Amino acid sequence: MDDCTAILNEYRDNLDVRSKRTKETYVKAVSYYIDWIQAEGRQGNHGDVIAYREHLMQKLSPGTVCVYIGAVRSFYRIMFDLHGIPDVAASVKGAKKSKNMAHDSLTVDQAREILASIDTSNIAGLCDYAMINLMIHTGLRENEVSMADVGDIRNVGADSILYIIGKGHDSKDDYVILDYDTLSPIQHYLSARGKVTADAPLFASLANQNKGGRMTTRAISGIGKASMKRVGIDSDRLVCHSFRHTACTFALKGGASLLDAQVMMRHVDPRTTMYYVHQIERTGSNAGERCISRYLGSVKA
Repeated sequence: MDDCTAILNEYRDNLDVRSKRTKETYVKAVSYYIDWIQAEGRQGNHGDVIAYREHLMQKLSPGTVCVYIGAVRSFYRIMFDLHGIPDVAASVKGAKKSKNMAHDSLTVDQAREILASIDTSNIAGLCDYAMINLMIHTGLRENEVSMADVGDIRNVGADSILYIIGKGHDSKDDYVILDYDTLSPIQHYLSARGKVTADAPLFASLANQNKGGRMTTRAISGIGKASMKRVGIDSDRLVCHSFRHTACTFALKGGASLLDAQVMMRHVDPRTTMYYVHQIERTGSNAGERCISRYLGSVKA
């Protein structure tokens, strides 16, 4: 592992993944592994890969550790195919994930209280309301919200949809459906912004150093967390990403099937969606209307 750059380039060229972002994530993960091996003076054998996993588990989430170890496994597999280097990572497993989700979902009353607390008399409030309402209704991730453009909202047949760059994708080939209660606040917000081009960010930053630019995921997360704190919700298990969990929980409690929820959440593996089903079954479910909008009530903006 003397020429790290050459090895990483060779790994990148032979890594068979569709998404460029995923490929770069894997390359970065392997570079971290190589740096650790060199810093620790190790040889890169089976025991070292296990030790590296234990090292990662001290500072990263189980899901992230699984990604890093998955990258190391693919690295050794490629090196074996190309150069016959022993595949010492083949049997090394990632970190065991907890059966409990890292974050909780909101209750219906909490979601309503958060939306009702937002002052929509100004452009900042209109933006916050439209954005948080969108995440609660569709389960969008922070990065998907950040990368959305004004022109990504289109009419297809009888539906209004928002095209997005889904997880593991490089192009906007995925979408979510915008019902009236989701689309209306966005239209109010865009109307208040005035004329904008189709390639303008759907949610624009109001910060002086980035005014009008694309809102960062960090800023979106901060707005989401601040909206919770404003109504007295302050828990490490309730963060902006909890809006995504909330959308799935509301859909299932409102009568959506497992397949409906999986499609809405864009889960590749139905077992991911089943986590929500198990949570609801454990706590009890009082089924309401199927539509999340009717489950929450009418929009404010």
